[in-house]
Amino acid sequence: MDKLLIGEVIYRLRKEKGITQEQLANFIGVSTAAVSKWESGNSYPDITLLPVIATIFNVTIDMLLNFKIELSHEEVMKIYSECESIFSINNLEKAIEVSKSYVNRHPGSYYLKSRIGFLFNLYSWKGR
Repeated sequence: MDKLLIGEVIYRLRKEKGITQEQLANFIGVSTAAVSKWESGNSYPDITLLPVIATIFNVTIDMLLNFKIELSHEEVMKIYSECESIFSINNLEKAIEVSKSYVNRHPGSYYLKSRIGFLFNLYSWKGR
């Protein structure tokens, strides 16, 4: 599982908006220490606070959680290269496991699915 980057996102949005940790804490109704812990990655905001925080910064909860449906071309090609190198050494079981793991982590990335599908097709053909 990828590390949750909500603290970094909150920090960046807070700086862009020009408010202090104390001001943000007061808006939300938490302590300044809580905001500090979020931003440093030592803890996460309670899930019930996410709509409030998102509203303050005028972003979606997905944006707050740094969730991306589609990966960039570079991200897909990095994953593709990793999977292809495993396929190329004929470790089919491991290649399938790693490939499925990436597809499960990024279920909305159709480009990733097409590239992984290409690998499956290519290496199933080579295995004949």
